[in-house]
Amino acid sequence: MRLSVIVPAYREGEEAALQIHRLSRHPRVFEVIAAWFDCPPSFTRILRRIPKVKMVLTPKKGRGLQMNLGAAAAQGDLLLFLHADSWVEPGGIEELVETMRQMDWVGGAFRLKFNHASWRYRLKSWSAHLRSQALGMSYGDQGYFVRRTVFDRLGGFPNLPLFEDVGFFDRLKKQGPWILLKSKVVTSVRRFERQGYWKATLKNVIWILLFKMGVPADWLAKRY
Repeated sequence: MRLSVIVPAYREGEEAALQIHRLSRHPRVFEVIAAWFDCPPSFTRILRRIPKVKMVLTPKKGRGLQMNLGAAAAQGDLLLFLHADSWVEPGGIEELVETMRQMDWVGGAFRLKFNHASWRYRLKSWSAHLRSQALGMSYGDQGYFVRRTVFDRLGGFPNLPLFEDVGFFDRLKKQGPWILLKSKVVTSVRRFERQGYWKATLKNVIWILLFKMGVPADWLAKRY
């Protein structure tokens, strides 16, 4: 089973490029697709030298668009969509490939962990796990994976300026059984630290509830 990892990148620098480099060296990773827009030369300079990395320059920013274009360039039969500021804990890639090889899951997500030891982020990780298990709601920062055939059948991520991950996962669950792996994706807290933890958390909760209630994503994106 060939695993293609698609990483959307917008204004990411050397740190993200080095993270992609480390990911590409994993023996179970067939290729990494860096779907990038408006990234500095330090980002592209590093990645152009790595054999297992393909670079896809997208016409504009937007995770949904970037991930779809990255998937179009991928050759694997298993796709993993990973944010540029996230990485999989040791053993996670192996669990992903072996789980999808042995069982007929359509796809799924990892558990979530933040790169910060504060109780606030430990609580946030715990609530994300509870939300995924009890409500079947997983978000893009948990690292979505899906069989290529299922992804193509769904037509990729919806063309939305916001919450394309929520829209995609809602449709993915209707395709068959999905799984939440034991392994974790570690995600940077930089957005929460920049906006303020409680402000960013409350905004996410309210905006996602509005999206689930049918408020158009275009309207939400203008006010996000």
